[in-house]
Amino acid sequence: MKNNPRIFSILALVMVFALLFPTSAVQAAPITDGRTIFGESYTLENGEILDGDLNVFGGVVNIMEQGIVTGNLLVVGGVVTVDGTVEGNLTAVGGTVTLTENAYIQGDLISPGSYINLSEGATILGDTIQDWVFPDTNIEIPNVTPPQVVQSPARGIISTFTLIAREVGQLLVMVALGALLMLILPKPTEVMTQSLVAKPWTMLAFGALTAFVLASGSIILALTICLIPVVILCCVAFVIALLVGWLALGYELGKLMASGIFKTTWHPVLTAVLGNLALYLLARGLWMIPCLGWTLVILTALFGLGTAVVTLLGTNPYPRTVLPVDAEQEILTFEAPSEPDTDQPQDED
Repeated sequence: MKNNPRIFSILALVMVFALLFPTSAVQAAPITDGRTIFGESYTLENGEILDGDLNVFGGVVNIMEQGIVTGNLLVVGGVVTVDGTVEGNLTAVGGTVTLTENAYIQGDLISPGSYINLSEGATILGDTIQDWVFPDTNIEIPNVTPPQVVQSPARGIISTFTLIAREVGQLLVMVALGALLMLILPKPTEVMTQSLVAKPWTMLAFGALTAFVLASGSIILALTICLIPVVILCCVAFVIALLVGWLALGYELGKLMASGIFKTTWHPVLTAVLGNLALYLLARGLWMIPCLGWTLVILTALFGLGTAVVTLLGTNPYPRTVLPVDAEQEILTFEAPSEPDTDQPQDED
């Protein structure tokens, strides 16, 4: 058979293209930008690359095996499981972080007041810091490090039981405080609920304004160092107003339940107990909804905060009772009728 140079040229060209553009080329891992998680669930899938920082505030995050975060990982009150790589620092404040045997942290692990479940195979190249340390200073705040949770088969049962016990305890505390409020301050509580029903949007506006002023004012006053005690007192007053306003909301919800659903009237203490019970369960249910849930809970709390602030914890009703101008003038010009003079003779018919 004769050699055909034209066929060999075509085959050589095909081989060159096959080497330049392989059909079985490995697909590049998908790349996503940095993210901030607020109370929602997020999963960095196997092989994905998150280019930037990952900030977690009250959410549930899973970084699967071969998932890569090129920046820092910040966890504030969330639950994070790392089975991949974090190229920056991992900072956990008040959250729960689980580092599996495949976890690879290239930076520091900073975990003041957090639960860190560290597997034996996890790798941390940087330092492990468990205390509050101010940068460029020698000031350290003592930290009470919670005990490390050891992974065991019974861990899930114990964690579930602890979670249920904590929720039930918080529920009982709120219900008891609602009943105590009605026993100690029944009239101020009625004043707060009446003001809330009369001007609900005004209460919301005052609540939002109070929260904003306290947040911004606390930062400014804290910079002066010497006014930090004032900031602490303001925060204590804020917490008291927020709690009293929330309990008043529960009492109003109890009244609506009694009149609207059961068509009856309950004792004020029973109304406060059942109302705060329903309000707590409703708030916990809403909080489980990603993004929208915690927003609705905060808005509800602002209603109660504004009610407590405007009414001065129920000591001053709103709207204020102001007499009209005409009525004030009548009071000022009113003169008592003079009694008849008995000394002067009276006309006889």
